[in-house]
Amino acid sequence: MKTIDTYMKQIIQKGNGNALAIGPTEAMIIAFNENDAISICDVLSKENHKGGKKSIFRKRSKTFNFKKMRKTFQKKKR
Repeated sequence: MKTIDTYMKQIIQKGNGNALAIGPTEAMIIAFNENDAISICDVLSKENHKGGKKSIFRKRSKTFNFKKMRKTFQKKKR
């Protein structure tokens, strides 16, 4: 039985062009770095705040606009 890491690693090795990684694991990030056919790789992941400060003092994260991502990663028209 394949794990998600091995399955995604096979897909990443075959990929080329632009890539969007949402919450990748360390194995997936290494596979992205090894693949020279991928020209641009955008990574969206949740940052872990391991500071001693309370959550009141944390900076609010920027909202994400999916319409801009759709323009960037849409299928090429033929």
